Amino acid sequence: MHPFIYSKLPYESTDLVPIARVSNTILAVAVKADSPYAGQLNCAMVQGITEFTFWVYEAAEGLKITQVPYRDITASAVDLGEGRVDIVMLSYAMMQSQLQAGRIRALVVNNATRAPVAPDVPTAREAGYPSLEVEGLIGLFGIKSLSNELKQKIAADVKTVSVDPAIPERLRATGQVVNYGGPNDFTDAIAAQRAKIAATVKAIDFKPKL
Repeated sequence: MHPFIYSKLPYESTDLVPIARVSNTILAVAVKADSPYAGQLNCAMVQGITEFTFWVYEAAEGLKITQVPYRDITASAVDLGEGRVDIVMLSYAMMQSQLQAGRIRALVVNNATRAPVAPDVPTAREAGYPSLEVEGLIGLFGIKSLSNELKQKIAADVKTVSVDPAIPERLRATGQVVNYGGPNDFTDAIAAQRAKIAATVKAIDFKPKL
């Protein structure tokens, strides 16, 4: 995200090489449990890829939804349950306590596939809004000079760990799902996401911050 947000960076993104994709963070869009979907809406969302995803959704659907900035986005789920904001788009883990309390409800998950932690919640694409689809990629990176042999060894170790039955349950508690991928898979996933972000930047005519 940073190369699109900032015109100058103290590093080159190419200095980091993908080693292994570990998991996907589950992202979701939620509203207050008794939301009537009426009037002018506002939305709380995490800065970065979540913002860009929501902005392109607005453009695709011809909507104008006011963004509510947060210093600490974790407070937004409580504010949603109290009716101080209308919509949130953030990680499922951050909204889980409010969901379990019945104060809010998830409309869609933004991931490409349904989340095991919320099997009844459709994906954005299933609900008819593919512009809201985004994967929260989590993985390991290394320095550019890392040897291919060491990179492959680390990736193999991650693959071994990822099939341990205890790992999915631990990740589930933090709103993630196992999604192992080797160096090439992870590189391709990042490239696809970068291309989507670039298209979003162009579509909404976003100008980088200084």
